[in-house]
Amino acid sequence: MADVRLPAIRLDVDVELRNPNPVDVAVASLDVDLEIGGERAGRARLSAPVTLPARGTSRITVEAAGDASVALAGVARALGGARPLDYALRGTLVLADGSAFPFVRRGRFDPAVRR
Repeated sequence: MADVRLPAIRLDVDVELRNPNPVDVAVASLDVDLEIGGERAGRARLSAPVTLPARGTSRITVEAAGDASVALAGVARALGGARPLDYALRGTLVLADGSAFPFVRRGRFDPAVRR
């Protein structure tokens, strides 16, 4: 689901989380900042706590909100110049027991590479 009311954009994104542990894991929160081309473009949050089954996966909904102009400008620059688009997800996963796990995932989308 997407709601664009310039200059803001809101998305509900389905994400699949994997639990490699032999016990269920209760996730209290997940907060993520999205960067596009080095610019902070938005923030995503877990819409409700979730329990990941032992050695299983769960599909969750993450509510994302951000600045549409930053996100769209970064995408347009990459696509218009046929250049790769760097992105990063920085955040923290917090378990029900209060344990916090910060993470950073970086990637690059290259419009010149056909998928």
